Amino acid sequence: MSTFKRARGACPKCGREVSARVSDKRKEVDVTCAGCGDAFALPVDPDWWISYSDERGRPRVKRIGPSARLAAEAEQAIRADRLRGELKIGRRGPSLTLVEALGRYSAEISVRVKPKPYVDRINCLRRIIGRIGDLRLDQLDESTFEEYRTRRLREGTMPGTVATELARIKALLGWCVRQKLLASRPAIKVVQPDNGRLRFLTREEAGRLLAGAEQINQTLRDYIELLLYTGLRRSEGLSLRWAWVDLERRAIDLPAEACKSGHGRTVPLAAPVVEMLRRRRSEVPAERVFFLDGKPMTDCMFEYGFGKARKLAGLGADVTLHTLRHTCASWLVQAGVDLFTVGQVLGHRNPMVTKRYAHLAPEHLLSAVDRLSPVTPGPAGGEKASGCYQDVTGKKLIRFPIEKVGHF
Repeated sequence: MSTFKRARGACPKCGREVSARVSDKRKEVDVTCAGCGDAFALPVDPDWWISYSDERGRPRVKRIGPSARLAAEAEQAIRADRLRGELKIGRRGPSLTLVEALGRYSAEISVRVKPKPYVDRINCLRRIIGRIGDLRLDQLDESTFEEYRTRRLREGTMPGTVATELARIKALLGWCVRQKLLASRPAIKVVQPDNGRLRFLTREEAGRLLAGAEQINQTLRDYIELLLYTGLRRSEGLSLRWAWVDLERRAIDLPAEACKSGHGRTVPLAAPVVEMLRRRRSEVPAERVFFLDGKPMTDCMFEYGFGKARKLAGLGADVTLHTLRHTCASWLVQAGVDLFTVGQVLGHRNPMVTKRYAHLAPEHLLSAVDRLSPVTPGPAGGEKASGCYQDVTGKKLIRFPIEKVGHF
């Protein structure tokens, strides 16, 4: 490694190109032509240069400028950087690109993530990288992902989808930090949408949707009816096999490989679904439940058909196939089913996930408060009786006059 200035020119006698390096502040240097042997002086360029080897040992030359001080500082910085690499202090080697990091990440998680979630996660990351660009890891900062979030939301992408995408890239970069491929992960703010109020269908809306689906084809109507009354995920309904269906017990025994949680479960069947499945079994004697024209239905076919049925039913874009799962849970809660049982039907491993379905329609809340009887006023005057609330330990908490409270 060295710093130097360049002197370059043509031999005045034979015209041969001659060059030299100068490591001091001279403005001219005496040179001898290798062709004719003539000696002459060459002017020295005012800019300083530095020559060094990169991490892979390849020679590099970089122009610094006319400042000798900056050239000396650049040389010291490269020497310090090389020393840190030799001592393994604060150096991670050459920075990978996002595509290279994704290749390593996918190889590592493929052995511990189920095939379907694995494919979804990797495809999501590929789409993100396609929009951001194959940047080096050390080029990423907070503004990169803020711009990505803003652009996606302006495109009309749902906030929940954007949050999922940012969580995926955040997990990838966190893995890079743990693997010492990245010094630190840039701050990525994942804003989860407020799901306190979930979209679910009323009975009238569900009837319109089923009628619209029947206009397209019976298979689509049966698929929607299954999700509506069982709360199955779209992937679980799509992959449903007759071997898992027991119509005598009125149950579907989903194996672990068909469930998102990786744990099998038994799904009870309502009477309309049992009737529909009996009909389909007589009409479609195949391994899969949902066939159309001799071929298994695909997710894209159902998605396309559902969009048309939704339009025929006069429903908005906020109604998706997953809305049917929300609807099943909401109807169960409105019917008085406890949250623990609802979670078992839906296959939730975490009770906190089921809690989001505890909301009720405003009409249902009104019918609940209408059950309260009116207050009967207490007698006026006379001796004032008093009482108090007590906790389970018997400790008095609040004293109040009974006559002013009345009776329910």
